Amino acid sequence: MSLSIFNVHIRLSWLLLIGLLATQSAKAQDASKNSSGISVAVSQQVKITASKLRLMLPIRVETRDEASVLKTMKKHQEAVRKELKTFGVDDSAIEFSSPLVTAGIPGVEDPDASRKAARSQIIQMRNMNPTMRGQFPLPNLDDEDDSELPVVYAADATLVVDWKLEKESEEAAILLPSKVKRLYEQKDLTGKKLRAELTEEEQSLVEPLLGNGSSYISYQVQSSPSNRLYYVGEFLPEQEKAAFAEAMKKARAQAELIAQSSGLRLGKIRSIQTSTGGDPTFEQMSVLSAVRSESSVSTPRQKNEREVLGTDLDSLTKRIQLVVVFDLE
Repeated sequence: MSLSIFNVHIRLSWLLLIGLLATQSAKAQDASKNSSGISVAVSQQVKITASKLRLMLPIRVETRDEASVLKTMKKHQEAVRKELKTFGVDDSAIEFSSPLVTAGIPGVEDPDASRKAARSQIIQMRNMNPTMRGQFPLPNLDDEDDSELPVVYAADATLVVDWKLEKESEEAAILLPSKVKRLYEQKDLTGKKLRAELTEEEQSLVEPLLGNGSSYISYQVQSSPSNRLYYVGEFLPEQEKAAFAEAMKKARAQAELIAQSSGLRLGKIRSIQTSTGGDPTFEQMSVLSAVRSESSVSTPRQKNEREVLGTDLDSLTKRIQLVVVFDLE
């Protein structure tokens, strides 16, 4: 009796083991089947029509007292608006960012660091030419009083102006940038004339800190790329939909070709990964860098994610990228 029960147990154990192995084999076959697929990456470029020409211009005003710097900026902005209106610009197309007020010694960010740099430079010059020792005495770093150095108050902002482009006239769109460039070069839109002046005595205090025997030059308007004009277009939803549809056609056609050449049949779509924009070109990266530089104070215009900027009409493009994974049967 005991031997019979023992035999039954052995048989049941074998059956369970065979069932377990069969289940694992089926799972392995399913996993192998699911893992067999083909991944295809495609892109579709869309040409964007320019609807506006945008000027992004940094502006700066300077005063010798803190109380008047914002008033001076406001007065300058009013003058800029008036100048632009005579050029046919609608008031609603003119915007200014909120001004950022700073105070500092003109041309010198850190007086102590500037003195140390000037001292090191003089030592180097004297070592190279001992006859210059008497001409360039070493500055005493312990006896300097920063309270005597002149302070300039500056307000920085960004001007943004949009000109609407006529769809029918591509020639006018091409010629408009040169007209706008002449406008901001001939007129004082940036505030070049509103710079704080130093007395001769104040200049004599600042110039030793500038190094290299430099003379004081008033604050420059924010450093930025030479190009300040950008064509602006909008990537419309219907364009995006059509681009995705065309990209899917390309992906399926490429996958069909690869599957047929491998003696297999294309199955269902397993997954789709999308991106809009793709890898930016060198020119698009330059535009992005320029826009960030121009609007480093703040951004006056709300960001429109569908806007595309370019330095010329041909650079207004948007790229759709798809990575589609198909099953293979």
